Order: sequence, then C-alpha cells, then structure tokens
Amino acid sequence: MKLIKTIKLLLAAAAISLAANAANATTHYGNSALTFNGGNAVFGTTFAQGSGFTAFDDIFTFNIPVLSSGSTGASVIAGFSWPGGWNTLFTFFDLYQAVPGPVTLVQAGTLGFGGLTGAVGASNLASGDYYFRVQGFVPGNGGSYSGNANLVLTPVPEPGEWALMLSGFGLIALMVRRRTAKAS
Repeated sequence: MKLIKTIKLLLAAAAISLAANAANATTHYGNSALTFNGGNAVFGTTFAQGSGFTAFDDIFTFNIPVLSSGSTGASVIAGFSWPGGWNTLFTFFDLYQAVPGPVTLVQAGTLGFGGLTGAVGASNLASGDYYFRVQGFVPGNGGSYSGNANLVLTPVPEPGEWALMLSGFGLIALMVRRRTAKAS
C-alpha cells in the first residue's frame, strides 16, 4: 500500500514538473527536403542546450518521380531508434501524401519503448509528393534525433510486357501438353 502511495506521489511530481516546463515551452517547426542518395536519406533535428521544454513538429518532404514508362510503384520505409533520439520523446511519426486538395494519411507510424523508437513504411505508392511528419518533445536541456529513410522505385510492367510474359507461359503450357500426350 505504501509503495502504491509513493508511486502516485512520484507520478504527481513528474506531472507538475512537466506542466511547469510546458508553461515555458517553445515549439519548433521544421521543414526539410530529403535527398535520397542510392535510395537512402538521413533526417533529424538537434535542439540547442538551454532550450528547456521544446515541442517539435517536423516535416521531411520527398518526391517519387514518374518513370519513363509513365507508371511507377515505390516502397518507402523510415525509422529511428535510441540512441538516434537523445533526450527526445516522440508522439507521432506518420507518412502523408501531399495531393491537390486535402492531405492524405498514407500510413500511421508505430512508436515503441515509450516513444523512444519509431517506424513507418508503405508500398505500392504512386508518383507524387510525400512527407514524413515527426512530432514530439524535448523535456530537458537540448536533445536530438536522427533516422534513415529508404526509397525503392519499382517499375510497373506495361501492357506489352504483360502480353509477352503471358505468351511465354502459353508456350510453356503447350510444350508440357505435347510431352504428356507423347508419354501416354
């Protein structure tokens, strides 16, 4: 019983401390374009020492290009983990598509270890503009986070390629049928 009372008092003290820091909070809004080299990109932010309680809402944009065939399929995955986030707690890590009109949530990310790690991924993405949105807070003096994103472009076969592939399967079926007919 005494242990439960002690835990409640510690939680109340922590909540009061966070509320006091939140009253003096600043909000950091970042917007950066990701540059993929060989399909990989690095993202993150560093918060200065002495900044106190800081909430952040960072956006990392990227574009999936249209391939010469006019069709594209793409997969993207991104994540970060402790020690990638020093003195930083995350509340959201999501992937959005920026289309004309309302913004579309493509995939909600998952957070683990009490907001210390995160991952998000999606496949079969069409060409266009996308962004990762990272939200959270830095409860103390300074902090940082960093992560990696991987983008894989996969060409979608054109109708002529499908026709060639299907005719190949037809020829294989014909050969198998002839061999089974000769064997009987």
